[in-house]
Amino acid sequence: MGTMASGGRPVIPGADRLGDCDPIKGKKIALVANQTSLTRDLGPTVERIAALIGGGAVKAILTPEHGYYGVAVDGERVPHTRDERLNATIYSLYGDVCKPTDEMLEGIETIVYDLQDVGSRFYTYVTTMKLCIEAAAEKGLGFAVLDRPDPINGVLTEGPVLEEELSSFVGNVGAPVRYGLTPGEMARLIDGEEGYGVDVDVVEMRGWERRMWFEETGLNWVPPSPNMPTPETALLYVGMCLFEGTNLSEGRGTGAPFHYVGAPWIEEVRLARELDQLGLPGVKFTPARFRPTASKYAGEVCRGVYVNVVEREAFRPFEAASHMLAKVIAECEGFQWRKVNSGRYYIDLLAGTADVRERVQKGEVEEMLGRTRTESEAFMELSKQYWLYGKGS
Repeated sequence: MGTMASGGRPVIPGADRLGDCDPIKGKKIALVANQTSLTRDLGPTVERIAALIGGGAVKAILTPEHGYYGVAVDGERVPHTRDERLNATIYSLYGDVCKPTDEMLEGIETIVYDLQDVGSRFYTYVTTMKLCIEAAAEKGLGFAVLDRPDPINGVLTEGPVLEEELSSFVGNVGAPVRYGLTPGEMARLIDGEEGYGVDVDVVEMRGWERRMWFEETGLNWVPPSPNMPTPETALLYVGMCLFEGTNLSEGRGTGAPFHYVGAPWIEEVRLARELDQLGLPGVKFTPARFRPTASKYAGEVCRGVYVNVVEREAFRPFEAASHMLAKVIAECEGFQWRKVNSGRYYIDLLAGTADVRERVQKGEVEEMLGRTRTESEAFMELSKQYWLYGKGS
């Protein structure tokens, strides 16, 4: 197991706390699950449910991006499959459809959500959650969450709140980039703020405290997607994912995604030196060369930086990435923003606003960050009414 929680108390996830009095007892269930849907001793949640309330309880499994086994790469469409061992159809919510259909929910009474998320709005599991809550509301079904930690703690928020007109699959919830909520709390917020009226049931964790990092929970980290190998990756992702909206590699296709940032045309020693001279809290930059095996610049040597988190309590990944973008734009002639098929700038969809791109382009980083700090702090105050852990603290 990982490092024990403070005071020597292990964190017990919601999947381990299922019992006779839980909201799923006697119900026909559609389980939103993947390879992270495990009990503390690493047994599949679907088997725990079967042991508690019968093997036929789980009528369907709904999977997010990357599929039930977590092998599909980012953006890869996932087909429906039939798993004879589980005796259930595994329906993909990242393929032809993204929201549960009548066929998927035929005979279902409750949708149960059990995914380990990473604490960032643009990680698409939050989008999948909202679409499942919406489907439950439309069909009069129950919605329950088997709660899990926010791996990058529940006391910090960062980044702008999503503007509704920039809603997409990489962001459809009115929250900042780093939102500081567990899946159960996020589900309560979505239901409450959108007015769905589902009355979300949450099987709460035991032992989790808001200031905890994942390594302090005593739980094993199971990568929720191929480019999320460690909890530290989840922290970096809050900021370095913004480079997906540019023609720089964010390290996908390497052994250290979101640690590496670069492109073949960057002078790595100069960039690392200039970034370090900014004195950003909790982070150091070292010159690096890397060769991605997939994604941007696959097979090419990229030059850039390795992002070293030296003090995670002080590190603000969204703010650091914003400063990095401004420096690259100012110093590197080859820089370009990426657009998606709709013609929109991809970074606008990731950030949830065009203000990040426009301000960074002008070098007005601190002005932009001042606004985002105000927005994210206001969201934290709003979200407290949906907290399940440390409320009022």
